[in-house]
Amino acid sequence: MAIGLAGSWYEAIFDSAGGLWSLVPSGATVTQLLYAVSWPDWSVSWVTGPLGTGLLLLIWWRTRHGIGPLATSGKSDQLPETRPSYANQSRETLRKALTETEQDHERLRGLLGAAEEARRACKREFAEAKVKWFSARVEQNIERARREGKDLLDMHATVRFAVYTDLALAQAVVKILKELTGWAVEIDGSNKPTLMPSAKGFKVIFDVGPFRTFDQVASAFSEGELLGADVKVGVRITDHFDDQEHLIVEVLPVTP
Repeated sequence: MAIGLAGSWYEAIFDSAGGLWSLVPSGATVTQLLYAVSWPDWSVSWVTGPLGTGLLLLIWWRTRHGIGPLATSGKSDQLPETRPSYANQSRETLRKALTETEQDHERLRGLLGAAEEARRACKREFAEAKVKWFSARVEQNIERARREGKDLLDMHATVRFAVYTDLALAQAVVKILKELTGWAVEIDGSNKPTLMPSAKGFKVIFDVGPFRTFDQVASAFSEGELLGADVKVGVRITDHFDDQEHLIVEVLPVTP
């Protein structure tokens, strides 16, 4: 027996045992089945009755679950698969996002590097200005004291070191002091009295005198990293009252 319904319907086939295989097309839905049940041709009474409804639902369930000759995989055979796979799209999206993230990181590293260089340059310029200001103020004080009849020497400095490997660092101190202050600066490698390593790890020590006269110079060298970020700068207070116009800088040897 053949029954014509909406869509491409298969013929109803009865086997020798009297079973009905299918009245539904490949990929049919429950809605299509219900439409079939409510088909207006009431002359087919077995379709419109409860028995027919049950049979159609059973047939639909069997075909969806791979039972019977019309069983399908659940995919529509009317629309070919033309879209790219989701996995390929996901991989491409992730690859693009990773590339963009790496580029952002490179830009940020460049910005951070430039910011760090600008920060160090700013610190160094401020430290140099601080030393220049101190030098100018000291010169004014000396001139005023001389007008008052006091016998004061010109400001001068001595940079001491103990081992040859520290010569370059001692020369760097001499150069900076000469450029920023205009003082007479000499270098002393005699190591008398003997220079000893610092217990606190300082590499360069400023002898600031009994009244801490040269504190600002020492702090400028330290905070401005004028000798490099890896050179630790400290101070020492001594009692040479008779030589307050003399700055002594010591480049200490390291502990062997």
